[in-house]
Amino acid sequence: MRIGIPRALMFYRYYPFLKTFLEHCGLSVLPSPPTNLEILGEGTNICVDDVCVAVKVLFGHVSKLAGEVDAILIPRLVSVEKRVYDTFTCPKLIAAPDMIRYSFPHLPPPLEFIVDISKAPWWWSCVRLARKLDVPLRKWAGAYASATREQQRYEDLLHSG
Repeated sequence: MRIGIPRALMFYRYYPFLKTFLEHCGLSVLPSPPTNLEILGEGTNICVDDVCVAVKVLFGHVSKLAGEVDAILIPRLVSVEKRVYDTFTCPKLIAAPDMIRYSFPHLPPPLEFIVDISKAPWWWSCVRLARKLDVPLRKWAGAYASATREQQRYEDLLHSG
């Protein structure tokens, strides 16, 4: 199965994790190309006027992936940080999977990856995603461990400059 990942929203923060996780689950990963004026224009044409440029870019990237993959991974990032106080992402980011689902009638099914660490740890999101993809427990557990190491390596590189 070939999974498309739009190069938008939180892509640059979580792509190392998601790519490693999906590949270790035995899936093929295809990111959309880097953002350009064509992608932005496509997203602007599909999307309603009242959303931000970031969401319009997402729409353009999803449109680019539409005919090339079996499913498109659309994260629903509700809460990604654990702090003393509640932290939540923008409501339009939270609604991204729904906006995509209802705006593209002939799209491969959006593969929703829900992250809400105010309710459940990050690994639980991976369990739910693995279940949707029929990945066995033994396989997804190893994939999660590998993805966690890759994400840590990526973050270490970012912090080192």
